[in-house]
Amino acid sequence: MGHHGMMGGGMGIIMFLFWILIIGALVLFISAMVNGVNGSRQNRNEVNEPLNILKQRYARGEIDKADYEKMRRELST
Repeated sequence: MGHHGMMGGGMGIIMFLFWILIIGALVLFISAMVNGVNGSRQNRNEVNEPLNILKQRYARGEIDKADYEKMRRELST
């Protein structure tokens, strides 16, 4: 009988570790999904930032249309 008692205790520890692994994997997966979405949004903003600055300078009248067009073409390449 003592042998079966040890087996049951060992299975309890294995099941506990199994669920810890499952929960940990789920947390990592959700974290990766959230960071992936935010990361891609941040990358798009970084790419558009110079063009946004250029548009603001044109809107404020700091540069004329010819300069705006020239700089926009340079940023697009």
